[in-house]
Amino acid sequence: MEPPGVPDAAAGMSASLHLAGAPPLGAAQARASKGLQNPGEAAFDRWLNRELTRLYDDALAEPVPDDLLKLIDGAGKK
Repeated sequence: MEPPGVPDAAAGMSASLHLAGAPPLGAAQARASKGLQNPGEAAFDRWLNRELTRLYDDALAEPVPDDLLKLIDGAGKK
């Protein structure tokens, strides 16, 4: 459990994994592409990305409930 006021990092990351259909280019991946990350960190980043994807894929594939879509649509019209 995160302390109050601290966002849940896993939830934020899992959602971002599916925004464009591919993992986002995070700071760790950007460092790795420039050769600034050691191999152990790069391996951990790949493992973490795979595990978060495995854990949250089913939830992210579920459709957004109609009631929530109506609420969001109504908020934009006010």
